[in-house]
Amino acid sequence: MAQLEFDCAIQNIPYPGLLVSGDFTYIKHTNDYSIYLLGDVAGHGHRAHMLAKNIIAFSEDFDWSDVENYFQEIHAYLNGSDGCVIGLIAIAENNISYYGCGNILLKHFSAKQKITSFYGSDGVIGYQCRPVLIKKIDLQLGDVMIIQSDGVSSRYNFEDYKNILDDDVENIANFVVHDFTNNNDDASCLVLKAKNKAN
Repeated sequence: MAQLEFDCAIQNIPYPGLLVSGDFTYIKHTNDYSIYLLGDVAGHGHRAHMLAKNIIAFSEDFDWSDVENYFQEIHAYLNGSDGCVIGLIAIAENNISYYGCGNILLKHFSAKQKITSFYGSDGVIGYQCRPVLIKKIDLQLGDVMIIQSDGVSSRYNFEDYKNILDDDVENIANFVVHDFTNNNDDASCLVLKAKNKAN
């Protein structure tokens, strides 16, 4: 299989009437792996936004060689806080896995015209969370993966966006958040599209 790399785009809209969001993203690249993370802090506004910034700082200092351990460490770090839910994609060469705790959704649009969707394990990080869900992802050239918070509806498919596999990631992210927001929460998504790695 050819080596893949990824185009990425993010959209984040705060709760209606507010200026900041409790949804957040974190991206890290090393020579060995890439991490694409989307999280959603409980609540809205300034308080949620500040906790999100603290989680991003924690994530920046974390040793990502053990992704599963991240969820144990962040759970302990957030103990006694409002808590959050997190979904992330970890990529090492062409080994791609989704890790999730809470109601963060991953939607995988396959070039074979198939959609696979799953949420993380039940719970809230920092409060009560079952062992993190881990799913291996069989990804092909041209596939699109979308991680989204619960402020975005899950009810869209190929019929709603017939050219999703042909469009660029910025347009896809705009479409998902602006056309399918629930309008009663922070709404965010992180979009990845697989392409051949440049030589």
